[in-house]
Amino acid sequence: MASESKNQANLVTPVWIRKRAKKTQRQIAVELGTTESVVSKWERGITVPHPALTDIPMYCRAYDCSVEELIEAFSNIHGGQQALQVVSLAEH
Repeated sequence: MASESKNQANLVTPVWIRKRAKKTQRQIAVELGTTESVVSKWERGITVPHPALTDIPMYCRAYDCSVEELIEAFSNIHGGQQALQVVSLAEH
């Protein structure tokens, strides 16, 4: 894992998990049914994903990561705050 270095602060981030999965923003966007622009905004902390609870496995497959890593990555990009906003089934 030495070649898979994390960012300078040694944090798991959306960019890090995407690159570890050897995927482009376009590939992530296609797998999640969104656009490269949206994925870029997630990675820069401008917006956050709002997946339905039932979509979490799809996000984990796209990023090839665990639920814990997914939550950690999006939380780290937002200064440790819970950033991944899961939409309850009642809201759909």
